[in-house]
Amino acid sequence: MDELTSAMGALFCQREGVGDQGAAPSSWQRGPDGGFVATDFGSEEDECGAYEAAQEEETADSAAPMGVPYREEEPLFASASKWFESLVYGGEERLRRETDDDDTSQLRSLSVRELRQIISEAGLSHADCLERRDLELRAVQAFAPKRETSEVEIASYRCHVVGASDPELVVVVFHGYLAPAAELLPLAGALARRTYEMGCKTKFVLPQSPGNSWFNLNISSYILAVVQGEAEKARVVRSTPQGVPEMRAKVNAFLAAVRHMFRLQDNSRICLAGFSQGAMAALDVALDADMTVAGVVVISGFVMSVERWADRLRNKHKGLRVLQLHGLQDKIIPFYTASWLSDLLKSNGANSMFIPHSAGHEFGPPHVFSSLLSFLSSLT
Repeated sequence: MDELTSAMGALFCQREGVGDQGAAPSSWQRGPDGGFVATDFGSEEDECGAYEAAQEEETADSAAPMGVPYREEEPLFASASKWFESLVYGGEERLRRETDDDDTSQLRSLSVRELRQIISEAGLSHADCLERRDLELRAVQAFAPKRETSEVEIASYRCHVVGASDPELVVVVFHGYLAPAAELLPLAGALARRTYEMGCKTKFVLPQSPGNSWFNLNISSYILAVVQGEAEKARVVRSTPQGVPEMRAKVNAFLAAVRHMFRLQDNSRICLAGFSQGAMAALDVALDADMTVAGVVVISGFVMSVERWADRLRNKHKGLRVLQLHGLQDKIIPFYTASWLSDLLKSNGANSMFIPHSAGHEFGPPHVFSSLLSFLSSLT
């Protein structure tokens, strides 16, 4: 990872300042976690000033941490677990569930003793439930279907699987460069539970790539581009890295197996998501596929094969829904490069939303989680 960091940093960080910041939503609403959530997916957006103005209104004593910092000594999302769990188990929205008003009223009509019995029979603890509302919230979790994480093999990929047993949406999540798929499990687990509470039954599939990378990264080509200037940088973003064609074939076969496993007729109920190199893989596979996917989530991604991507967007997948997330402080794939992808998507017919955030090469602050939830729930 150090080699990748230094090479990418050398390639892109010569430029002073952040540079072009790309587009940001003009409409923001405060989400249930206290952060700001973008609205009106797919609408025309203003510059990043809209986001920054919203951020200035946030209070300094927010209960949730403002970022999930990356550290070499721990998995990328390990430090996210605590606030993911707080999102899962706390807040005023926890009574939302896939039942009608009669079921909710019936839950609230139960005695404290009956609520405790339901919780205990589900194998959960009520020791920390100090008020009746706490018991009701915990009982909702008891009613929810089990979401135990399992490991399965799908078309030669070893996968972590978590979420609803009868999903309306399947989200395939591609891990980052030299990273284990398991580091994304806290995020996938939290999203699975929260989407269920919002009325969207979602399954998350996290495949592990061979050798922990989706395709080869020729680090020397990035270093060479620094020396040779803008023309060489342009060549790099137009090129297709070694191993990408093979990845396309393997992952398309994998998606066919996913459709068969979950009895899906086409890709319209599949969302592809990824972080860093995984984001590049997710978007590339989505554009290479014959059938358009429900949506794509690009977290701290970069561009490649730009001419092919533009052509596939214009002629095969016009209107593809894309959520792009990128940190202002990203030192591995600097923030100004995010506008290259944002511009490519917009100018070639994608229905895309670009959301910047204040963190670095990582998932980002809690409001990013809320925006991701909104995007996923809008796909069903």
